[in-house]
Amino acid sequence: MTVTKLAALKTFSGELSLHGQALSVSVRIGIAASGALEFEFESIPLTDQSQFILLGWHNASREIVYFALTATAEDGTRFETANLRFSSLNTASDASGTRLAPTAKCAKAVIRYKLKESAAQPMLRMRLRGFENFGFLHEKCRLGRVDMRGQYKIEDSIA
Repeated sequence: MTVTKLAALKTFSGELSLHGQALSVSVRIGIAASGALEFEFESIPLTDQSQFILLGWHNASREIVYFALTATAEDGTRFETANLRFSSLNTASDASGTRLAPTAKCAKAVIRYKLKESAAQPMLRMRLRGFENFGFLHEKCRLGRVDMRGQYKIEDSIA
């Protein structure tokens, strides 16, 4: 069985921020089969409000700058990270002005999905990139029942 994506691209609306400056953005977010987050930002006009993106990315220290992104999808799914970095801003200019179409990467994020129906008991589900095991593991402890399940092999498209 070949898995093409762990989560299909979904449109989110939210806020991109850096050092107290923020901008409303729209972005499509998904999860590749390798576990890597995928981002497709809508074009962002370069204005006084959005220039912090350009200035943060072209910083004098040459250190990687991490932006924060908090966004919500129409179905209530919530995405949060303080670990978003841009690998390119894909700047384009014409008579209407300059626009950014950033290419982003993120190593750590929290995605909260709304349940279609209420769960009988409280639960937490985590996805770990690269976790493999043989068989299904479960154990009862003071927390309750802890289950672990992993893929036998993950094709890593980032390699």
